Amino acid sequence: MRTGDNPEKIKIGISACLLGHETRYNGQYKGDPFLVNALLPYFDLISICPEVEMGLSIPREPMRLVKTNPKEPPRLITKMTETDHTDKLEEWINTRLTQIDIDELDGYILKSGSPSCGTGSLDIFDTEGNISEKNGIGFFARALMNRFPSIPVEEDRRLHNDEVRENFIRQVLTKKDKRHINE
Repeated sequence: MRTGDNPEKIKIGISACLLGHETRYNGQYKGDPFLVNALLPYFDLISICPEVEMGLSIPREPMRLVKTNPKEPPRLITKMTETDHTDKLEEWINTRLTQIDIDELDGYILKSGSPSCGTGSLDIFDTEGNISEKNGIGFFARALMNRFPSIPVEEDRRLHNDEVRENFIRQVLTKKDKRHINE
């Protein structure tokens, strides 16, 4: 879903919940009016919600990253019923990332704390429910950054810091300029 679809604006991917879409696990509003008001006049915001787009309902059981095997990456498991959604999300990610026209995107803003979109703000739990690691990265965030390393990516809460926001916008503009030079 695009908010502006204006060819003159710079295209930025953004977690759908940050635009006010009630896509979070509990269906609650988690929009970020500051970001939307600061960015919308200048950027065409293109929203994605990995968990909803892969077919999970709203509301849904909350999920977290769980390390089930010390030699393997964490899994995406629901908190109460311990349903493992890892394979389904990874399948969706592989399909969705081939559909994203990364040549048209100049940046991405992801929801902090999300097990699919967090970029380093996540706790990773062991099978007993204890925090075993800090600073985990969500599934979609990791795949996006691995597949498209040249795209600037930032978490929403960090963009409330003036320096971080200015740096992100500078990176986005640099990516846009490089893209136009290569066209």
